[in-house]
Amino acid sequence: MQTDTSVHSEDIELVNLQYSDFASQETPCYTATVRIGGVDAGMVRNDGQGGCSCYIPADLCERVDRIARKQPPLDLGDKQVEMDGDTFLALLVYRTLDDPSAT
Repeated sequence: MQTDTSVHSEDIELVNLQYSDFASQETPCYTATVRIGGVDAGMVRNDGQGGCSCYIPADLCERVDRIARKQPPLDLGDKQVEMDGDTFLALLVYRTLDDPSAT
């Protein structure tokens, strides 16, 4: 069973990404600058313990979530899950790590 975990957005990119593999347990442990439409919009971080990401400023969470919800559902093979901001950014982190030229 193959799953589709690709993300596609010309609106959001992560720059200045710092990722910690050893600290990533349930979710990726990272900090990054979020760029929306080519403009720095704020910072995001996740401690890698399975909780939600922290957005600065706080309204950045809503902005990212609105863009993420425009994406197709995440295909997990046996089910599809609606995309949200945290999931979208986690997938973007992994895509960036796999191919730094992808963002």
